[in-house]
Amino acid sequence: MLAAVISLSACVKDDLYNTSHPDRGAIVVQVDWSGLSSGVSEPDSYVINVDGEEQTVSGTTNTIDKLAEPGEHTLLIYNRPTGVSINGNMASVNEVQTGRAETTVQIEPLPGYLFSFFSTID
Repeated sequence: MLAAVISLSACVKDDLYNTSHPDRGAIVVQVDWSGLSSGVSEPDSYVINVDGEEQTVSGTTNTIDKLAEPGEHTLLIYNRPTGVSINGNMASVNEVQTGRAETTVQIEPLPGYLFSFFSTID
């Protein structure tokens, strides 16, 4: 009887995880579009960039495809609006030719809305 009671109080020394990847975690991004100005709509799709790896998504809640190692990561979220070029972490308004001469160039007069967010996450 004493052996049965002692065996019920035995300690487990190994950490138990219900996952096949206990050393990595999923990054879930949830965006809130409720603060947009009147007449401005949320983009159909946008890019989530974690540590330089991009994933194009839509909707409000998205899970990054690649599991993350513990530690600090960079998170950049942005859309690709009409009339704006994005190269790396730099966005610029496109140029348009307004006349026949090559020197008659202006910036796009009505580019789309650019939404962006940058943070470091743990």
